Amino acid sequence: MHNKNDYYQNTTEYHADRAPVETYSKGNGQQDLFAVKLDWTLKLSPKATIVWGTEANYTSSKGNLTISSIDKASTNYKTEENIYAAFMELRQLFNGLTLFGGVRYEDYTYKYSSLNAGSEIRKHYRHLFPSLKASFTNGSWNHTLVFSSQINCPTFRQMSNASYYGNEYMYQQGNPKLVPDRLYSLQLYSSYKFIMLSMEYTYQKDYIALSFYNNGKDNIIVSTYRNYPAIRKLNFYLNMQKKLGIWSPSLSVGISQPFFKYDYRGEEINHNKASVYAVFNQHFQLPHNYLLSSYIYYNTGGNQGAVSLRPFHSIDIGLQKSFLSDRFIISLQAKDIFHGMKFREKELVDAFHFTQTEDYHLWNFSVNITYRINSRKTKYRGKNSLEKDIKRL
Repeated sequence: MHNKNDYYQNTTEYHADRAPVETYSKGNGQQDLFAVKLDWTLKLSPKATIVWGTEANYTSSKGNLTISSIDKASTNYKTEENIYAAFMELRQLFNGLTLFGGVRYEDYTYKYSSLNAGSEIRKHYRHLFPSLKASFTNGSWNHTLVFSSQINCPTFRQMSNASYYGNEYMYQQGNPKLVPDRLYSLQLYSSYKFIMLSMEYTYQKDYIALSFYNNGKDNIIVSTYRNYPAIRKLNFYLNMQKKLGIWSPSLSVGISQPFFKYDYRGEEINHNKASVYAVFNQHFQLPHNYLLSSYIYYNTGGNQGAVSLRPFHSIDIGLQKSFLSDRFIISLQAKDIFHGMKFREKELVDAFHFTQTEDYHLWNFSVNITYRINSRKTKYRGKNSLEKDIKRL
C-alpha cells in the first residue's frame, strides 16, 4: 500500500495591543506499507486442530514540515519498521468445553533518521505473546475465559519529530524515542438467557500518552508523547435485553476503574477515579411499519489517564416508516437533543494545569430517505494483513 498526503495550515492570531500574527505551515508525507501472511491448518482429530503460520510487515514513512515562525527550523525525517512473526494455536473440543491455546513470537526493528541533523535512532525488540481461551456451555449458561497479550506500536505521527503549530505559545511534536506498549488482558464473559456479564483486567506496560514541557527559551509549551511505566484498568459490564411484545428494551451498566500514577510538579499523583456509565436503549414496533426508538446515555466522567472528565450525557429519539417490504425507508432522527455531549476536562501533568471544554456540537436533526435497489449483501471474507498498519495512518 502506498499513501501520500500534503499538509497546509494558515493561522491568524489577533491581539488587542499589537498587529495580528500570521503563521503558515506546509509539509508532505509518504508511507509505504507491505505485509504478507501465511498460515496452515492441520486437523489432528475430529475435535483437535492446530493452526500455525508466519507473517512479515515492512513500513516506511518519510516527510517534511516547515513553519514560517523564525524560531522553528524545517523538519525532514524518515522512519523504517520491520516486523517478523511466527505463531501457533491449538484448538481442542471436549463435551461442552472448548479450549484454545496459542503463542506468538515477534521480532521488531525500528530506525528513525533526522535528515536535518544527520542523527539516527535504532531499536530492536523481541517479544513472546501467549494466549488462552476456554469456553463452556451448559444449557442456557455460557462462560468464556480469555487471556491475551499483544504489542501496540505508536502511530506514525506520534513517532515523527515534526513540529505542528498550535498557536504562538504552543507546538505539538512527535517523539521518535517512543517504544511500543504491551497490553495484557484477562477477561471473563458469562451469559444466561437475556443477561450478559463481563469483567476485564488489563495491564498496559509502557503506556503512551501526552506530555508537556517548556522549551526554556521563550515560554513556548511543547506537547509531545512519552511512555509512562504502566496503566491498569478493571472493567465491569452488565447488559440485559429482552423483547416484550412490541417493546424491545436494552439496559447496559458499566464501570471502568483505572489505576494510574504520574508526576505533577514533582509530586506523584494517583488518578484512580472510576467512570460509571449507563445506556438505556429501546424501540417500539408500531402498526403500519412504524418504528419508534429512543437512546439515553449517561457517564459520570472520571479519570482517563491524566485527564479528569466531568459528567456528560446524550438523549436521542427517532421515528422510522418503511414501505415496499422494507425497501423504501423514511426516518427522522434527533441526536443529543439537550446538548449534553460536552467534554469538560482538567489535566494536571508535568508542570502544567490545563482546563478545556470540547464541544463538537454533536446535536443534530436529520431526515433520511433510503431506497434499496438491490438487497443482496456481498462481503469480502478474506483477511487483510495490513489492517493494523493502515489504522496507524
